[in-house]
Amino acid sequence: MGCATTIRNERRDLRKTTPRVLIKTVADTGTPERLTALPSISSIVQSGRNIVFNFGSTVYAAVNDHLVASGFSDNRFNTALPVVAATANSITVDPSANATQNGLGDSYNLGGTVTGYLSVEFQSATFLGRRAARTDNTSDAYYGHASGNDTQTMLLPFGGERVVEKVLGTKGDLADYWLDVGTNGDGVVVYFE
Repeated sequence: MGCATTIRNERRDLRKTTPRVLIKTVADTGTPERLTALPSISSIVQSGRNIVFNFGSTVYAAVNDHLVASGFSDNRFNTALPVVAATANSITVDPSANATQNGLGDSYNLGGTVTGYLSVEFQSATFLGRRAARTDNTSDAYYGHASGNDTQTMLLPFGGERVVEKVLGTKGDLADYWLDVGTNGDGVVVYFE
């Protein structure tokens, strides 16, 4: 009888909670990007039993998120690995969650193209049509669950906002959303909890 997702266009008082924030910009108008796509991985090192992914730019990760990385020749990180620590440009994961993980102590050769994204659960998310915390987009953007160009169905007006709330007891994943912009460099700011 009910829908699992409610989409509303209204103002929320974000000061009553302490939501997390994600800021995403898209460089190319013809190439939608996953909201939680990670920047290029610059290095991977072992730290005790954990593995640290280092990035050349800012990442928005927190404990309890999950890192999904692909492109390794041996598929050693082919499952979502729990984030156990995060800084502005690194993510530490626990590889024991992956039954196929082997070779701890090996060097991690980035040889090919290694890509990654975060699985980030939310109960409520407010999408703002901005390219930075205080800078509105210059044109409308679209977001949705499809990854192809011009296939996102939800309009995000420049400077506007949309709220997505999941039904009590269910959670959404920001990794399921893709952003397509009308102007290079526009993006989205997402407050979520």
